[in-house]
Amino acid sequence: MRTLFLFLIVACIAASVIATPAEALETYASEVLDESRVYSLYGAYDGGEGALGTPDMNRATDPQERAKNGSGWRTWEGYLVLGFSGAALLDGAGDDLTVYHLRTGNGNGNHPPPQLYGSSDESFSAEGMAWTWIGQLSPAPTDAESKTVRVDTFDFAEIGVDEIRYIKIEKNATGKKTGKFIDAVKGHYSTVTDPTNTEPERPILRSPASMEFVPSFTPVLETEPFVDSDTDDTHLATHWQLAQTGYFDEPGYFEDQMICDVTSRSSLTSLSVPPLFLDKGTIYYWRASFFDQRLTESSWSKDLTFTVFVYPENNPDPNDNGIPDAQEIDYTDGSQDIQDLDANGVVDNAEPDRIKCMQAEDGIGQIGVGVPVGGPIIDAARWDAFDSLSGEDLMPDEMPFGLVSFKILMDHPGDMAEVYVYFSGSLPGKAQWYHHNTMKAEWIVFPETAVDFNAEENRVALRLTDGGLGDLDGVANGVVLGCGGPGIQNELPPSVLDLKIEGRGADTADAGGCFIEQMLIFRMGK
Repeated sequence: MRTLFLFLIVACIAASVIATPAEALETYASEVLDESRVYSLYGAYDGGEGALGTPDMNRATDPQERAKNGSGWRTWEGYLVLGFSGAALLDGAGDDLTVYHLRTGNGNGNHPPPQLYGSSDESFSAEGMAWTWIGQLSPAPTDAESKTVRVDTFDFAEIGVDEIRYIKIEKNATGKKTGKFIDAVKGHYSTVTDPTNTEPERPILRSPASMEFVPSFTPVLETEPFVDSDTDDTHLATHWQLAQTGYFDEPGYFEDQMICDVTSRSSLTSLSVPPLFLDKGTIYYWRASFFDQRLTESSWSKDLTFTVFVYPENNPDPNDNGIPDAQEIDYTDGSQDIQDLDANGVVDNAEPDRIKCMQAEDGIGQIGVGVPVGGPIIDAARWDAFDSLSGEDLMPDEMPFGLVSFKILMDHPGDMAEVYVYFSGSLPGKAQWYHHNTMKAEWIVFPETAVDFNAEENRVALRLTDGGLGDLDGVANGVVLGCGGPGIQNELPPSVLDLKIEGRGADTADAGGCFIEQMLIFRMGK
């Protein structure tokens, strides 16, 4: 089994195959409302601050800093009440609440694990609140696994509640090996907004200007700064849409005309369109809307258009075969190592709709992206060096084969596709497949239900969904745009801070489905 480390957020994105921000957004506990004897793993009193925000006990490089990223109790009892900026967590499809936690001892079977409660009261009060029991946090069954950050998920439907505004974690056990530390608590944010809150002003699009000719396949879309008449409001996120016609709100439009539909907390006033999204000589329409921190969305901006017009000298693929010319394999050169990466007895360049192969730099060798015979069409592929990327949260330490981007044309919108990535060299045994979304500054480790490494460690099979897992454009439009590669997270030294991740779901009716669906929309913790 390929160990999923802490940076694999079991549900990195909000739930739903194509939920929009108007339906459900994902958020993490953001405020400590009450607590008793809450310390960091390092031993300093922190009042629960380490339990706020995204799972981060494994991110800091300094061990002491890393230990500060969780809050809880060692041998004593106590409690912690967390809020979500006053908003309600909703009952959705599948797992509604996720708790990331570490136990510093496995106990001896006589100690009850910490209990989890929820309250839907409109406002917090130190006394007199109505609490509903949600469940209990799973123990670490062995001493070795006491160093593992565990992930417990809970379904509100099974508890019989529709929404929860406050979470209480109560530890009643005392004594040796009863320690428990909370890394993060996550749920789906209600979009019922404060009626007194004024929506942000509609964005003003800055660039590309209307009807501009853009000499690049990867333009940067820019807006003017965020403006809101509520002076205390801040810019939380931006919803970006890019399409081939301007009828954004027509029924059925998303299925065949939308190129990109993404909400991002990192790309607030500028969005770099990734490679392979756009075609030359094509007119594109784009618009944006803003969210403030109270989840109120502005009106859409006016639509603007631009045309991709790339001069031959700036075109990475002038022969239009779907592979950058600088990365094409010379199949007439007998010195080339491999000319049939998928080993099906046919030279790869004789099957242009089924496999695209590239010559990577830095001595990496050859990489191919293929689809099954009779399946979808591989339209384009390219390779990029990993060291060309800027630092981002949750990124792997190493990607020895760089990043592979590809464009798959599906038979029907919303279909699932199996995609094969071939390597002329052997992959490290501890590699995992990392999906990278530059528009959200996001890295996701593929779940084991969606990826297979073959025994020879030279081929990875990915199971992708148009508009879902592994599709960057965020919409079921008949095109899957992927970007990723085999990555490695270097193991930490053996210690109580050597944290790994392990999942345990309370909702098993849709095994694997909820897990995949929760990796698709909008991570409020970013």
